Amino acid sequence: MSWKYLLFDLDGTLTDSSEGILNCVIYALEAAGIEVPDREKLLQFVGPPLIEGFQDIIGMDHAAAVQATVKYRERYGVIGLFENKPYDGIALALSRLKSQGKVIALATSKPESYAVRILQHFNLMKYFDVAVGASMDESRNNKTAVIKEALRRLGISEDDKEQVLMIGDRRHDIRGAKDCGIVSLGVYYGFAEIGELEKAGADYIAWSVDDMVTIAGAAESQAESKDSDGESLSEMKYQRVDLEQAVEHLKKLIRQQEQAQSGAEQLKIHQEYYRLSDLVSTMYALAMFRHSIDTTDQYYDQEMSYYDEQLPDFELWDMKYHEALYHSPYRGELEKVIGKVAFKNIELQMKSTSPELVELQQEENKLVNEYEKLLASAEFLWNGDTISMAELGKYQTDPDQAIRQKAWTLLQDFLQTNGETLDRIYDELVHNRTEQARKAGYENFVELGYYRMQRNCYDHSQMEQFRKWIKEYWVPLASEVQDRRRRRLGLETLHIYDNGLYYKEGNPAPEGTPQQILQNGLKMYRELSAETAEFMEQMVRREMFDVLSHPGKKQGGYMEFLPLPRMPLIFANFNGTSGDVDVITHECGHAFQGYLAGKDDIREHWDITMETAETHSMSMEFFTNPWMELFFGEAAPEFRQMQLEDAICFIPYGCMVDEFQQIIYEYPELTPDQRHEVWRRLEKQYRPHLNMEGMPFFEKGGFWQRQHHIYSTPFYYIDYCLAQICALQYKLMMEQDYERAWKSYLKLCRMSASGFFTDMIRDVGLLNPLEEECIQQLIQQLSGE
Repeated sequence: MSWKYLLFDLDGTLTDSSEGILNCVIYALEAAGIEVPDREKLLQFVGPPLIEGFQDIIGMDHAAAVQATVKYRERYGVIGLFENKPYDGIALALSRLKSQGKVIALATSKPESYAVRILQHFNLMKYFDVAVGASMDESRNNKTAVIKEALRRLGISEDDKEQVLMIGDRRHDIRGAKDCGIVSLGVYYGFAEIGELEKAGADYIAWSVDDMVTIAGAAESQAESKDSDGESLSEMKYQRVDLEQAVEHLKKLIRQQEQAQSGAEQLKIHQEYYRLSDLVSTMYALAMFRHSIDTTDQYYDQEMSYYDEQLPDFELWDMKYHEALYHSPYRGELEKVIGKVAFKNIELQMKSTSPELVELQQEENKLVNEYEKLLASAEFLWNGDTISMAELGKYQTDPDQAIRQKAWTLLQDFLQTNGETLDRIYDELVHNRTEQARKAGYENFVELGYYRMQRNCYDHSQMEQFRKWIKEYWVPLASEVQDRRRRRLGLETLHIYDNGLYYKEGNPAPEGTPQQILQNGLKMYRELSAETAEFMEQMVRREMFDVLSHPGKKQGGYMEFLPLPRMPLIFANFNGTSGDVDVITHECGHAFQGYLAGKDDIREHWDITMETAETHSMSMEFFTNPWMELFFGEAAPEFRQMQLEDAICFIPYGCMVDEFQQIIYEYPELTPDQRHEVWRRLEKQYRPHLNMEGMPFFEKGGFWQRQHHIYSTPFYYIDYCLAQICALQYKLMMEQDYERAWKSYLKLCRMSASGFFTDMIRDVGLLNPLEEECIQQLIQQLSGE
């Protein structure tokens, strides 16, 4: 059975609240002058409604029970509710269930205000879509009434009840579920007596938190799921790869390749390399993904530290293995199978990897991890709630300028407070990467950085020319769009805290819960094409998403491909803005192409360059435009206009990020203050419309420190600009002939990395964004939009 909605009891199911409950019962009994019974009898108070407990367990009449309840709450509301602790593994269990797309609600007999405070205190509230408890006026004072209210708030119809599971530790939970016509799961790690849950009629029994997750997270039967559709993401077992053994395996494969007597023999050996590489890549991706979900999780933090330390050596021997293929006397035979592009990429890999760089790369990994953890640690107090940086983004585009300014000020304060650390990390990264470049024989990191990015069909001199065209031709177009936005907002000038707001009444926001957004995504892709239908059904069925934002979660979003199951996964931070839908379009564009590529047995064809990858994702944002009413309702036209304007205005910003990095790495001796000045100077060239007045940290040129690509993946940003040029071409093409545009796009996706970017876009009917004619022609067409 598969359940979409999970209702959780609190006491004895999520938390061990016995200490607080017992102490408050004792307090109430002593106030009433009643002898306190033994602990075993007192434990019966955990679970049922209080008035019922005082009547059934102590023998009070109703009036006395009501008075005892008032006295109980006198202590509980101040002290007792925090004499409490979550069961071991509960936070991870909720995270796993949430990552599967479950809608989770609290249904407790405890007063709702107390229950919410407890969840917030233990940082569990982030997992719950709805929290329902008893009412203080006793109008909702039993489990059946609480469950009915939870179903009402979730909007669950009679037909939907078969998708609901109630999880609790006492007979009251089971009986309440039966009264409401839903299935129940009784847990024995709480306070139930043996046999209590079966006698009450529990449909399922769990003896541990792990058992509970296995049952609650079941998709069909486990056997059916694994046999027909493959494991879900949460079911995929992670196991650390012994990279020292993996290196020894690579050494053996190198010897075998060097001794091979034919191309056919080498290709057979290469299949064994695929198996090793698939294992390493999959386990690393799972560790990275689970660490991204919770950067405070010590286990996966240690796993990432292990890979940061060990992967550079493995990558060195991986390069030596490919070097053996590169110098093979049978290279012609190999190229016929794995392609010429693969050998160009091997050449770039050889230019960017050497034994002398391993220690520096290990240190680089640690610095990047330190930066990512610093951003993930950001917490902001907003109207009494603690929110993450991603959640703050919602308020940065609020229609109320005062709220926007407050949100941007909080972000500025975080960056400024951590300014010295951010400067120190980046300074160490710049000097580390510069030393790598010089040890590898390059003047500076720019050339090495391009090799690391596998720029296999253009160089940085072409990027410089591209940026000049953007300054000359594109910035004026973007400035016109920005001025149109300013007039629409009724502002005299666009401040930094007006950045990203497109309409006076607020940007279009998606309708519905995260689960509904995913379900609408499934409907959209089912209608778009047979290929996208198959892809999205697998993504949803196997729960390959983690999209809910919470403190401790890594910022941003990404798609990662898992070679062993040949499935993509998507990581994101929903925050109630249009960016949530971008996940279903942009990241799913990456994932769709990855899903198609996974059908190709030649792994080298999976290794697409970043501008190609971003063309897949950014183009999908436009191909899905006809379905935006599913997400935005009547505001869909405004969303489409905002999307186009944002695409146009992004390109100068992306070029600015690229030019900033080129300057920094060409002049690594610049001080942190000088780097900030470089950014501010570039902002005036690429974003002349933006007023930083009143924001001293941004005014001095500090905005770039929140752009994690600059720290984590140098020179990975101009790719978005090239891709956006291609995506805009597809937008214009589909307006003339959607079917022709889709066939072209599908062809590009299936080509994967079988060709060079500049050749492939020509083959599918697009102009090369590295040519002046393309930029000028596109601007002319867009000016009429």
